[in-house]
Amino acid sequence: MSDDRLIIVTYDIGDQRRWRRVFKVMHGYGEWLQLSVFQCRLSPRRRGELETRLRELVKAGEDHV
Repeated sequence: MSDDRLIIVTYDIGDQRRWRRVFKVMHGYGEWLQLSVFQCRLSPRRRGELETRLRELVKAGEDHV
């Protein structure tokens, strides 16, 4: 039995370069639904990896995930 969970990730990134980087990272983890919205089916481990990668890219106070 799989521990994968369906997760919807939405984001609002102020800087175009950061937005593109986040978009590219998200493509490796889920299916693009529409602008700045991804559907991901992730195990707890993959979800942790994604959260870590997003924290490295997102600028606190300016961006929202």
